[in-house]
Amino acid sequence: HNTDRIAPAYLRSMIRAADERQAFQIESLNDSDVLKITQEYDDEIVNTYIYCYDGVLRESFISSELSFVPEDGEEVCDMDRMLIRFNSNTMNIRLLKGETETEMNVLLYASVN
Repeated sequence: HNTDRIAPAYLRSMIRAADERQAFQIESLNDSDVLKITQEYDDEIVNTYIYCYDGVLRESFISSELSFVPEDGEEVCDMDRMLIRFNSNTMNIRLLKGETETEMNVLLYASVN
């Protein structure tokens, strides 16, 4: 199924591109986790939020001065829930869509916040 391939590939790519010291934080939205990535972009601090909202995995890329509004995010693919845990230098992510669960681990090279 496409969702089973799209979500892990997308997440792995976003995490590896942002693997910097203290770039990652976990927040909550309803019964799902939100991956917040903070970086500098064009001399401005920006946040990328990756999260599940209304049955869809979404991404929101906004200035750190703006408020996060879940319904404004860009749709990535269908997904009900995302659960994130940090284990030493690894990010463990569980993706749930209906009865299907996909688990993935991404090795981090920088320290986790």
